[in-house]
Amino acid sequence: NHQTGEVKTVIGGYSFKRNVFNRAVQAELQPGSSFKPFVYLSALEKLNFTPSTIVPDSPISMVAGNGKLWSPGNFDGKFLGPITLRTALQKSRNVVSVYLLNKVGVDKVIDVARKLGITTPIPRNMSISLGTPEVHLIEMVRAYGAIGAGGWLADQLVITEIKDRTGKIIYQGESKQKNVIKAEDAFVLTNMMKGVIERGTATVLKKLNRPIGGKTGTTNGHNDTWFIGFTSKYAFGVWVGYDQKAALGKEETGGKAAAPIILNFLENYLKGEKIDTGNKEDFS
Repeated sequence: NHQTGEVKTVIGGYSFKRNVFNRAVQAELQPGSSFKPFVYLSALEKLNFTPSTIVPDSPISMVAGNGKLWSPGNFDGKFLGPITLRTALQKSRNVVSVYLLNKVGVDKVIDVARKLGITTPIPRNMSISLGTPEVHLIEMVRAYGAIGAGGWLADQLVITEIKDRTGKIIYQGESKQKNVIKAEDAFVLTNMMKGVIERGTATVLKKLNRPIGGKTGTTNGHNDTWFIGFTSKYAFGVWVGYDQKAALGKEETGGKAAAPIILNFLENYLKGEKIDTGNKEDFS
C-alpha cells in the first residue's frame, strides 16, 4: 500500500521448503526496461519535456569504454523515426531511452533512482538506460509506489504490530513518507505509464478495467522478465526468471510472462474493492 507503506504480500519463490532464498527481497536482478521510468522522469525534471515532446527513434551509436562502437537497437529491430515521448515509453523504444540518458546525463538518472529508494550499485555508464543495473524487486515496487502516490516515498512497513501472550501491544510499526519528486512530474509520468497498459506492452492488464500505470521489462537473452505497476492504492511487481541465468525462451517478454501473473493476482486481490472514479488520470 503506497499510501501507508504497508507491505501486504511478499512471495519469494514457488517453494519455501525447497529453497528459502527470497527473490523478492534478496535477489539482485537486471530490471531491463522497467528501469526506464527513472530515465523518463529525469527528462521531465531536467529538460522540462512533456508527453508530446518529439524524440528520435533512430539509429544511435557511441564509443563504449572499451573503445568499441556501441549501437543499441530496439526489441523489434526497427526504428519509427520521430515519435512523441509518450509513444516511446508505451512502446519501450530502447534508442529513445539512450537518447534521453545522453541528454540528461548519467548522474541525473542515478540521482533520481536514489531519491526513489534504489540502494543497489548503479554503474556510471550508458547501458543503465536499458536497465542493466541489478536491483531488488521490493525496492522497485516501492519506487513505483512513490510515482503512483504523487511523489511521496513511504517507508516500507512489514511488521505493523507485535502483541505479547496477553494481547498487549508491545510494538507498533509506523511508516513515514517524504516528498521526493514534484507532484506535477509524478502526475505526468503516471499518465504516460497508463499508456503502457492502454496502448503499449502490457495491454493484457486492460482486462482489469481499472486505471493502472506500469512498465514491462525484458533483458537481453530473455533471461529476466518483469512487470511493475500501481493503482491509486497499491504498488506491485513480478519478476520471472531462473536463479542461474538462462533464457526463458525467445518469445518470453515482460508483457507475456510477467504481466499475466499480475492480472491473475489482482483479479482476486482487488475483488470487491471500489474501482477508482472521477478523474482517472489522477492517481494521487
